[in-house]
Amino acid sequence: MKTYVQILAVLSMLAALTLYVTAESPHQSSTVLPVAPFELIQGTTNTNIMIRLNKYTGEAWYMIDSKKDQGASELSWLKVAPPAELIPIPKSEVPQFQVYISGSGISAAYLLHVTTGATFVLSGQAGPRVDPKLSWVAVGEK
Repeated sequence: MKTYVQILAVLSMLAALTLYVTAESPHQSSTVLPVAPFELIQGTTNTNIMIRLNKYTGEAWYMIDSKKDQGASELSWLKVAPPAELIPIPKSEVPQFQVYISGSGISAAYLLHVTTGATFVLSGQAGPRVDPKLSWVAVGEK
């Protein structure tokens, strides 16, 4: 009976640890040094969303596969137009931007200016059959 209780305790701890680890991060992000200018962010519910972000300037690129519909693969980065409200973006010695992906579509990607709290949503379409016009659009406050 003692062995059964010990096994049950170990399994319970492993289950709790698994839940903790999977709930820890709301989106996938590369592990980089805090001072590194670039970061890759990928959605967890849809791995087709991949954004490369310059944390200091807010410049962002969206990864597209221009030959996906043709049964092949050709990956490339599509630059996202910067937020008009933040142009020009002030120079900084610390990272100013963060990207958060909360769902499965392009409109589920958000850009946060961490010093002002200004928030932007990714808007537009990107793909082999559409005119790529991606931009960050301000999220209004009430």
